[in-house]
Amino acid sequence: MSALVVSVFLLSGCIRQLPETDGHMALANLVKRGYARDKEYIRNQEGSEIRIWGYVDHANISLSEGTIENKPLDWTILKNDGGSYFDLKARLNDDAGESIRIRIIGSEEQYKEVFKKLRDMRTVNPQTPALVTGIMRTFEAPTNTGLLIGVSIDLESPENIKFN
Repeated sequence: MSALVVSVFLLSGCIRQLPETDGHMALANLVKRGYARDKEYIRNQEGSEIRIWGYVDHANISLSEGTIENKPLDWTILKNDGGSYFDLKARLNDDAGESIRIRIIGSEEQYKEVFKKLRDMRTVNPQTPALVTGIMRTFEAPTNTGLLIGVSIDLESPENIKFN
C-alpha cells in the first residue's frame, strides 16, 4: 500500500501543469491536426465568438512587409497583401502545420500590436499558451477518403490575445 502512495506521489511531479485558461476552451477539444473533431458542432459555430487556448505554431507566422521591426528570422514576410496571420496548435507537441489559422482583422496598427505580443512572448517563453477570443470560420477540405472541416479564427483586436 505504501509503495502505491509513494509511486503516485513521485509521478505527480512528472505531470505537466495545465495553464490557467480564464474560461477559454482547449483547442484540442475542437480540432485534431487542424481539422474539426465534430464536424456538425463546428459547422454550427460558424460566425460565433469563441474563446480558445492553444500554442503558437512558430513555423507558421506570416506578416505584411513593414508590420514589425526586429522580427524573428524565421517569420515569413508576405509578398502580396493577403493579410497577416499566425497559426495555433492544439497541443504543444503537434507538428508544424497541424494547426488552425488565426487571421488578424483590422488596421496596420492592430497588426503591429499583435505581432509585438507574439515576438515578446517568444523571447520570454515560446511554449507559453495563447488565449484567443475571435470569430470562428470554417471551410471544407475534401480529401481522397472524405470531407474534413477546417477551422480558422478572425482576431479582431489585439486585446483578444493573451499569454499565460
